[in-house]
Amino acid sequence: MMVELGIQSVEILGDSMLVLKQITGEYKFLNPSLAVYLVAAINLLAEFREATWEHIPREENLAANEMAHIATGV
Repeated sequence: MMVELGIQSVEILGDSMLVLKQITGEYKFLNPSLAVYLVAAINLLAEFREATWEHIPREENLAANEMAHIATGV
């Protein structure tokens, strides 16, 4: 949706340090069944002029967790 709206900068707040470091290439990606998601994330990030990310511990990220559940219909 952000790409369709022409948004050029995105700030990602994630509660999984492992995932954030895999996306940045700091950690190896070892689970082949999830590789499609890593590729999709990297391709999506390429659509933005600027992308930043920050690790937010899950207990401090309750609002984002609730939004994610709403967005996925869980």
